[in-house]
Amino acid sequence: MQQFLNRELVGTKVLYQVVLNSWLEESGPPDSAVSKAQEELLKAKSNGSGNAEEIQWLSLKLQFLMLKPGERKSLIEEANAKELIQRARQEAKLQKSDAEEAIESHQEKSQELKNEIDHEREVRKKSLLLVRQDLEQKFSDLAKVRKNLG
Repeated sequence: MQQFLNRELVGTKVLYQVVLNSWLEESGPPDSAVSKAQEELLKAKSNGSGNAEEIQWLSLKLQFLMLKPGERKSLIEEANAKELIQRARQEAKLQKSDAEEAIESHQEKSQELKNEIDHEREVRKKSLLLVRQDLEQKFSDLAKVRKNLG
């Protein structure tokens, strides 16, 4: 039964909270809470008004209430621990996702800067090549003028 409850309750946050809230809201002693849960379950089963999900919920609630207080506390602590682990995993996934996005963004910016630098180098090479060709032409023209003068 303990394993069944572990599978059905632990890790199911909504169900756990409803069970816990239901238990905490009970006004009478534990026996009256068990009796009330039994009545609710029988009523849901006999009327046919309860759907399978409701009947399962009421059954789990009854099983939870029938546990010894130490077992309930242990089950609640286990559920809390599993919930904390689940939250930590979700947070880690979010952080990993954020880090991957930051890396991707950084790589994109880095690539853009590299492309800009490469483009600037090409422009400067072309400009220097044109200046060199212009100077060579001027030196050639100057050499021709010297030859004609001299």
